[in-house]
Amino acid sequence: MEEKKDKRVENKQDEEESEEKRAKTVLGIFSRQQFIMLCVGVGLLLLLIVITVTSVLLTMNSGSGGLETMVSFPTDGDMLEFLLQNGEIQEKDGLYATWYHAANSKAEMNKALESK
Repeated sequence: MEEKKDKRVENKQDEEESEEKRAKTVLGIFSRQQFIMLCVGVGLLLLLIVITVTSVLLTMNSGSGGLETMVSFPTDGDMLEFLLQNGEIQEKDGLYATWYHAANSKAEMNKALESK
């Protein structure tokens, strides 16, 4: 009788251990920690794909808009020639161009406006 009780106790313990192992695994393959890491990896991959697709679509759409493209201007180039090429002025005459002077303060701006 005691042997039967011992076997029942052992079987019960074996069943509990196997249930604990099943409870600790997800889908019978991954441990809980592995499953969480897999979910985080898949989530990051999906986020990367969404960001990449969005940026590519925005880049493609911004290039085909109705905005006019600017002609490149070398640093030692002629400003009047640049304005003429961009269609800002119709002939190479400085009176047609609007010039701006950068200032770091209101006093510098007033000084620049008063200068000739």
